[in-house]
Amino acid sequence: TQMKIKVGLLGLGRYRNALVEGMVSCGNLAEQDLIVFDTNHVKARQFHKRHPLCLTTDDERDLVLRSDVVIVGHITQCLLGLMTSKEKKVICTLRKKVFISIDGLLSQPNPNTYRIVHILNNYATMVSRGVIAIHLPKPWDKERKTVSLVRKLFNNVGTLIFVKCLGDIFSIRMTAGSGIGLAL
Repeated sequence: TQMKIKVGLLGLGRYRNALVEGMVSCGNLAEQDLIVFDTNHVKARQFHKRHPLCLTTDDERDLVLRSDVVIVGHITQCLLGLMTSKEKKVICTLRKKVFISIDGLLSQPNPNTYRIVHILNNYATMVSRGVIAIHLPKPWDKERKTVSLVRKLFNNVGTLIFVKCLGDIFSIRMTAGSGIGLAL
């Protein structure tokens, strides 16, 4: 069943594309629940042609604030500005969101502030045969709502592997990137 949440795609890199293509093709996510932003307008138009019901925006801040889940490859100045804001309204808004960090590149000084989930997927997730390594930092690894959301988003997209240590994601990436497959 499709989830009734807004998923923001901050940048249209290959891994993010593969992940979202997998979620849409598996029926986990409806196109109209996607909001996308990329500084490369050609990429955004190409994505919109494949997913005409998704919403594209030229405003990164708007994407972050309107999404329930934000999938991000690397931290941008805008996102950094929002996450380090002292403004109560911004802090309260961001605390309700889940940030999915591709390759574990998004970090924060205090892990208890925002729900950041680190993942590594491979291109095969586009055809529901890939592997997704997931790291939920403490205390979010015990929070049922976050764990359930992550499972529902990625269900059927690929084989889910929950790892306890962020370093394990980097080990999996090195093994997978070597062309010899995943060592599990």
